[in-house]
Amino acid sequence: MYTEEPKSSINWGEIIKKGIIILVIALIVFFVIWLLTRNNQKVNVNYDNDKNNSDVTETLPNNAYSKAFLEGYRYFHDTSKEYFLISELPTTGHTLKYTLQELINKGLIIPWEYKDGKTCDTEASYAYVTNNNGKYKLTVNLVCGAEVAKTTEDLGCNQLCNDGTCNPDEYIIEYKYRQEYTDYETVYSCPAGYTKEGTKCIKDNSTTINATKKETYSCPSGYKPIGSGANMKCQGTSETIDATKNTTYTCPAGYIPSGTGKNTKCYKTDSKYVNALYTTTTKCPDGYTPNGNSCVKTTTVAPSTSVSYNCPSDYSKSGTGAATKCSKPVTIDATPTTYYKCSEGELINTNKCRVTIKEHYIEAPANVSSPTYKGCNWVGNYEDECSDSNGKCTTLVNKYLCPASTVTKDATAYTKYTCPSGYTPTGTNGSKCTGTETINATPTTNYNCPAGYDKTGSGSNTKCSKQETETLTVIKNYYCENSSHILSGDKCYYNSNSEVKAIETYDYTCPDGYNENGDKCTANEEVKNAVLNTTYTCPDDYTKVGYGSQTKCTKGATTSINATKSTKKVTKYRYKWSSESSLKGWEKTKETRTTKVNNK
Repeated sequence: MYTEEPKSSINWGEIIKKGIIILVIALIVFFVIWLLTRNNQKVNVNYDNDKNNSDVTETLPNNAYSKAFLEGYRYFHDTSKEYFLISELPTTGHTLKYTLQELINKGLIIPWEYKDGKTCDTEASYAYVTNNNGKYKLTVNLVCGAEVAKTTEDLGCNQLCNDGTCNPDEYIIEYKYRQEYTDYETVYSCPAGYTKEGTKCIKDNSTTINATKKETYSCPSGYKPIGSGANMKCQGTSETIDATKNTTYTCPAGYIPSGTGKNTKCYKTDSKYVNALYTTTTKCPDGYTPNGNSCVKTTTVAPSTSVSYNCPSDYSKSGTGAATKCSKPVTIDATPTTYYKCSEGELINTNKCRVTIKEHYIEAPANVSSPTYKGCNWVGNYEDECSDSNGKCTTLVNKYLCPASTVTKDATAYTKYTCPSGYTPTGTNGSKCTGTETINATPTTNYNCPAGYDKTGSGSNTKCSKQETETLTVIKNYYCENSSHILSGDKCYYNSNSEVKAIETYDYTCPDGYNENGDKCTANEEVKNAVLNTTYTCPDDYTKVGYGSQTKCTKGATTSINATKSTKKVTKYRYKWSSESSLKGWEKTKETRTTKVNNK
């Protein structure tokens, strides 16, 4: 604690020092703003012929972008636009978005080198299309190092647009058909241990070893190292600023104060006083408003969302998240097919059997004397033994030879039942098919409020709010009814006309993180972890391949021989497009396309 009289001299050195600090801060703020605006310049992409997505020109304010960035932006923009227009557009009221990495994964974009072997940020870079009642808008954003560009353009009403107008009746749907045929092609093969490259066989005789990993630690600029290796720490230098001076004013014993701050006066009193009168005002904490005898504040937060997947009551649920499926057993009639078979002979005319009878003999009774009998010719007779009441006897039997012949008989019909793929035959003779019907679960977006918050509304209109209450502060404002009295606290003293100067005292305080040292504040020294630097090296006679932890060292040569040539018979397909729903001799594929009808 210090005590001093007010000084009348001006400390010009202190004023100049503070002025320089303010100027430096202003320059830093200006530089940061300049960098932010420079890196967020927008690229205006214009097309001389928007139908063919050709002749692209970029208008760049302040020439803020490098040639490498412009070439990458043109590639990313044109490929994204072509994909959305031809293959995929969002439904009304929705947005369809893909990052640069997702388009690379789809095989639509080949990663390119931006600068010095570095690539663009594949997660921060993206392209998306919004659908506002059939009007499509494309937004493309590319981030490569410190260079960032973002454009938005109208695509029109849909992929069938012609100069911004739509006439779907001018387009037809065509189906892709294929037809199988046999062809011969030349193939090349290699011995074991060789890899085929075109018409050559390559054998790798090289040697590959892991690169040598080396780790070092370093400190950022302005920090000094403490310790070494993985235990190294980086200590920053201290900072000193002026402490905040806090001044108070008090009166000597026997005097009462009147006024506040520098306006404090000290008056001698004779202890005669009356209670001061007062009026009252109320006060609430910042953000609160009075409400009766309390202070209230309503806090509103956005609801959190979660998606649940549900199935109809007669379905069973399986899987989780977007992969949730709903399934139930179903039974349908099997497809009946009637077949015919012959117990003997061969099947002809679908339901008849042709039976061939070989040459054979038959017998006729003795009273038959015709040269033919049942289509057979008489060849003689013989006596056959018989028996009667008198004992043994003989009888004459005629023998006829029947030539080979063919006869037609009815085939036996039977029914066979078949089920679609994935179904199992059930029921009598397999006349029913039992399988499982599977559908996607229905996603439902749930809106939830944090604990302590009340939820109002529903769906996307859900609101989360809570009311907080604080004590209302009542402030008494004292005053003296007699203007000749001196107000001190809640008392009004008689003025003795004896006045002395208030005593000025002060102390010093420092911000958090600083230590007080007289009228100065010293910052605590900051300690950071050292930065790990990892390098990979190879022996002198090895070549380094790959980057980072994937670095390998390789040496040696390869052997190349001609591949063995041969010809093989292969099945190929020829394709054609047609608006017909079926073509004789052609098989329809699942591919379709929309073709403009040239009716103008």
